Amino acid sequence: MIRFLLLPLAVILSTVSLLPAQDWPSIRGPNRTGNVATENGILTTSESFQFNTRWKRKLGSGYSSVVVADGKVVTMYTDGIDDRVICLNASDGETIWDFSTGPMFKGENGSFDGPLSTPLLHDNRAYVITAVGTLHCLNMDNGEEQWSFDLPKETGVKKPLYGFVTSPIVVGEILIVQAGGPEKSLVGLDRNSGKVEWAVGTDVINSQTPSTIVLGDGEPTLVLAAGGKNLSVVDPKTGTVLLEHEHKGGNGQAMTPVDLGDGNVLMTLDDRHSTTIKLTPQSDTKVTASPQWQERSIKNTYNIPVLCNGGVFAYSTRILTCVNPETGRPFWKTREPGDGFLITVDGYLIINTKKGSLHLAKASQEKFQDLAELDLFKDLVWSVPAYSDNSIFARSLGEIARVDIFPSEEKTAVAETEVKLGKEFSKFLTTLEESEDNKKSQLVDQWIESQGQFPKIENGIAHFVYRGEESDVALAGDFLGARQEKKMTRVEGTDFHYLAIEFESDQRANYCLLLNYQPTLDPLNKRQMTSTMYAGEMEFAVRLRGQEPLKMSWFSMSEWKQPDYLSELGEVEVNIETYDVPTNEDGDTTKINVLLPPGIENSEQAYPVAYVFDGGMGRPRGDMDKALTKLFGDVGSQAAIVVFLEGGGPEFTEVLASRIVPFIDEKYTTIAERESRLVVGFGFSGTPALVTCAAKNDVFGIGAAQSPLAFADAERMILQTMSGVKNPTKVHLQWGRFDMFNPHENWDLRTGTEKLFKGIAENENVQVTGGMVNDSTDWSSWRNRYHEIFGLFKSED
Repeated sequence: MIRFLLLPLAVILSTVSLLPAQDWPSIRGPNRTGNVATENGILTTSESFQFNTRWKRKLGSGYSSVVVADGKVVTMYTDGIDDRVICLNASDGETIWDFSTGPMFKGENGSFDGPLSTPLLHDNRAYVITAVGTLHCLNMDNGEEQWSFDLPKETGVKKPLYGFVTSPIVVGEILIVQAGGPEKSLVGLDRNSGKVEWAVGTDVINSQTPSTIVLGDGEPTLVLAAGGKNLSVVDPKTGTVLLEHEHKGGNGQAMTPVDLGDGNVLMTLDDRHSTTIKLTPQSDTKVTASPQWQERSIKNTYNIPVLCNGGVFAYSTRILTCVNPETGRPFWKTREPGDGFLITVDGYLIINTKKGSLHLAKASQEKFQDLAELDLFKDLVWSVPAYSDNSIFARSLGEIARVDIFPSEEKTAVAETEVKLGKEFSKFLTTLEESEDNKKSQLVDQWIESQGQFPKIENGIAHFVYRGEESDVALAGDFLGARQEKKMTRVEGTDFHYLAIEFESDQRANYCLLLNYQPTLDPLNKRQMTSTMYAGEMEFAVRLRGQEPLKMSWFSMSEWKQPDYLSELGEVEVNIETYDVPTNEDGDTTKINVLLPPGIENSEQAYPVAYVFDGGMGRPRGDMDKALTKLFGDVGSQAAIVVFLEGGGPEFTEVLASRIVPFIDEKYTTIAERESRLVVGFGFSGTPALVTCAAKNDVFGIGAAQSPLAFADAERMILQTMSGVKNPTKVHLQWGRFDMFNPHENWDLRTGTEKLFKGIAENENVQVTGGMVNDSTDWSSWRNRYHEIFGLFKSED
């Protein structure tokens, strides 16, 4: 990490004030490209730089980026009651005006509260779109509203899932908004009055913003927009649709098309790949599209790529990369400086990472090299920086700041924070580092052979190690979170890499290595699992449908104990009977698999019954049928009949209660009482299990869920139905210390499950047990506590 010595503030300000200003009036800058070139700016007249924070002030939550024009800074935020537009003096950050756009927009499903869109500044006006779709035109002098336009009301479009994120653009006298909706995907308004001039297109949107492109001989400027289905080209004056080309991608997170020149357009299609499309004008009313390359070099990103110095600079997941615009192949990629948002100015990258650090680097095809760095914010950043007047304007979810750039000739390095290591491992590293180069390989061989199991556990620290010549070696795991990793340290002169992390003494968790950015099992660890929660590079699997599940290694700390019933499962024989149970009078059926406990054929006892949602997924991946058979065969265990279900939803809940339960009670000798019927789910199937227990409380007296992964709507449904339970009911709810979370996004399924736990317990009729355990998520975690779930059948006497 490099820090730079500061010049006296008076010198800084005098140097900055002599240089010309450059407005940044939209989220993509003055030319809607994310790139700007200035005349005699600081970045064109010096070769080394440093940052100085001129001012920084508190600001409420919001995704809205900062825009700058005529010495004024504008963004949107929430004060916790209302969503607002604020205009600040660029020189000192003092408020000029502050305008309320209405009640605060509540973020859902991993989204923070507050506004989403970035304002557009044009001709002394600020054009802003609220998360619910109201467009306001405000006077830049005093913030007074000149006109407003309600997109849903006036055009019939529907609010996207997370709200309106799109930002408007102006071409000539027309203000263009990407609204999304039948026959009104793009709307052109008179920028002075808000009157609708045209509305065209049939596409939906997510977080896309329209752009512009010039084709052919340089005239005219056309609107370029990508929706969930089509890439469109529209004449902004008349609204004539020149092209609607089906791009065959998903509704990408930030699918704003990027003009690469000569009619070539880059599109970050979805979570898996990007493509370029060649646009060719055929006449004044027609443009044709021809797909070019398609590559995985830029994928799964919220950041809009930028073309600069012959390279496309972008984030691919959280990896910064420079891509050849002609082939889509990467020139380079790096984990530095961390996931974030970038623009380019005068051939330099300006990056604000999600962790809050600000970076300046040369936009080079050769490599990434940090030239200046500043730890600007302590909270998360989810907005694109702006550049004006030799300064960077940026914001986090709690602050906004102006950072000046100025020349620097001196720099000083700051030592990295020392990593805590175990005594034995530290001694080995010291010996390795101090040994002669020709002996290091042998020392590593000897040390690896002397270890019984990896990672090496010592004094509450897990030491992850890898040996190989890969240039980039990192560790990912559920303990770091989704879309996260840490780079491993390479011992100089060797191919030995390591990373040490401290854990609770009874913790168990899953992880994988990223070798040159590719997920890989730990070759030194034979303990493996197949994830149903993660795919790709530790991405939430539901976002990467169609990809192979992620294979992961797992480890445990010294005091963690595996249940006896999970040993030697390969030798266990199961007794499963399969039925097609009628669901209605029309002959429709649903398949169930029934696991019978050992010895049932020779027993006259009546058995309790457990109904397992999504059992078709659970049994193969968790060996649930074998584990339960062994558990039920142990002395003192409560044996049960287990019915694996393959359905869900309100209709299936009714089928389960009225059709499947009576079928099982008639087929087998069961304890046909609600207190002896358990409904259980794992992961996403936890929600239907808990809702079914509550909604059909006269049938089921016990509900259980492991890591229910209940986002906002599911959480509300569970709490609402559980609040209505009238009969005495047991609910067992557990989650792992490392259940799914992302430290850079506003979702953490651990806190959500804890909220469920407390909320369900508010009903005095419900006895809630469980809580957080020192495990992770997925079947490798859940299977360790089958005995707790089926122990619910035991009497309290």
